[in-house]
Amino acid sequence: MKIIRKVIESENKSDSVIGKPSDAWETDDWAPYKESIVIAQDMLANMGLMNLLCRIIAFESKREIKEEAYRVGIAVLLGGN
Repeated sequence: MKIIRKVIESENKSDSVIGKPSDAWETDDWAPYKESIVIAQDMLANMGLMNLLCRIIAFESKREIKEEAYRVGIAVLLGGN
């Protein structure tokens, strides 16, 4: 799950987000990179990622995996995508 989230987070080249997951970003942290972030988000969404995330959240019993699925969901939806 972290690798999937990193696909989106790697598009943000801001020094202020180094080591921060996308759910901790402020708007000013990612806004300059919105266009490239949206391209990565769209690619993952077109691959059926949201269906996978919903299934993981619904059926996974391990809390850590569910939490990471939520973080991936936040990364995919960042900026209103």
